[in-house]
Amino acid sequence: MTGKTIEVTCKCCPDKFTARVADRNRGWAQFCSKSCAAFFKAYGKRRGHQTAQMRAVAAVKNQLERERRSDYCADEFDSPFGEFEDHNKD
Repeated sequence: MTGKTIEVTCKCCPDKFTARVADRNRGWAQFCSKSCAAFFKAYGKRRGHQTAQMRAVAAVKNQLERERRSDYCADEFDSPFGEFEDHNKD
């Protein structure tokens, strides 16, 4: 980052992050992440009830869910239309 920076507390959760002073003066850099900004915009309140440990567990759970979904490959999909021929072969 270029310019002067300060440590700021997120408007939605208790996390701290580094933000540029110029951005803070513009009214930007209020949230530590896009998910915090979306939560605050949707519900209009802080996520203070979540501890850092709860957020870490949720992140691991979300990662496992993403991996589970990615294990289901399109290659393994059984098409109800049978095999397709590639008519573009030379």
